Amino acid sequence: FGIGGAAICLRVWGVNLLSYMPWVSIAAVTVEGEKTVAEKNVQDSVAATLYDDAFRFFSPANMFFYPRTELEVKLSTEFPRFGAVSVARASLLSQAIVVTVEERKAEYRWCNTECYLMDSEGFIFAADDGSVQGGYEFGGGLLPEEPIGQRFLFGRLKTIVTFLDELKTLGLAPVGVVVENDRDFTVRTQLGYTIKAGFELDPEKVAKNIA
Repeated sequence: FGIGGAAICLRVWGVNLLSYMPWVSIAAVTVEGEKTVAEKNVQDSVAATLYDDAFRFFSPANMFFYPRTELEVKLSTEFPRFGAVSVARASLLSQAIVVTVEERKAEYRWCNTECYLMDSEGFIFAADDGSVQGGYEFGGGLLPEEPIGQRFLFGRLKTIVTFLDELKTLGLAPVGVVVENDRDFTVRTQLGYTIKAGFELDPEKVAKNIA
């Protein structure tokens, strides 16, 4: 092993100890951009990662080695309302980190036995809280499990919404859509009838043919 090996071990051990020193540890977490999610819930989630009991060579709370990407992924998963999450130190030598979030905006509802909020990209992120007034209501098209965290009609939703907007312009009063299968969907209207169409439709052309 020798003197050289011992010296290396001492240096490594010293770096390990230094990474856990209070003067290089994160001491504060602030959150910016949150509206619905409580700041304390975000802070607690960050703290659970920074100050866990698992041994790591470098302290996860070290301001130079903290797991920034891991925190961003964790917060995005734990809080589906967050459409974007960024974690950074407040300044170059700061012992504080800032979590900047952008909450998703509810545009539509997806309903089965219960209703949920959905953004413009079809991502379902929370139980319905009454914040969507007059938006379209959708159903079907999801895996038979917890809706929150799933994406409705990925790559197809904008075309369907355009179709509904065309129907509304023509006075046909669409309420929303229920997905029947991989090819077809049904539009419900306030006038009491339904319209069946396929996903490969040309929204403007089909709407005018119906009118």
